[in-house]
Amino acid sequence: MRTDNLNARTKAIAYVRSSTAQHVVDSEQICFQTQRIIEYAKSNSFKLENVYTDSGCIDDNLFARETMLFDLSQRSDTNELVLLVDDISNLGRNLSVNLDIRDKIHQCGVEIIVIGMEDLNKETADLVMRMRIAHTEYEDNLVEEVISIQED
Repeated sequence: MRTDNLNARTKAIAYVRSSTAQHVVDSEQICFQTQRIIEYAKSNSFKLENVYTDSGCIDDNLFARETMLFDLSQRSDTNELVLLVDDISNLGRNLSVNLDIRDKIHQCGVEIIVIGMEDLNKETADLVMRMRIAHTEYEDNLVEEVISIQED
């Protein structure tokens, strides 16, 4: 359900990303995220203009995300725009990168809608997002430790 501050927003873009610790692209996951976003946009009367897709796990090598941020900085209609993501951790795998990306998007005047957390209030959604990112960071660190031990 759209809230009052989203009612004026009629356009949407989306960002999907899939990655694993082994750098294997999961094309099924990208398709699943994209389909969920398309369905959400249709059911909430958003005109979906673009889906930016990255398929990598290294935050420094995400061309579509950087292109999306550049495109947003050049638009004059961001007060009509929302960014749809299936999972907030898609924006950045670690907390500092994720928060930096969210800040850049908000500075452009774009609202972010996380489809999986749509029904949560803003404070709860923010807490859940921080917990998910912290969990992802923990998993990444654990994988790095295991690889390091195996290499020794």
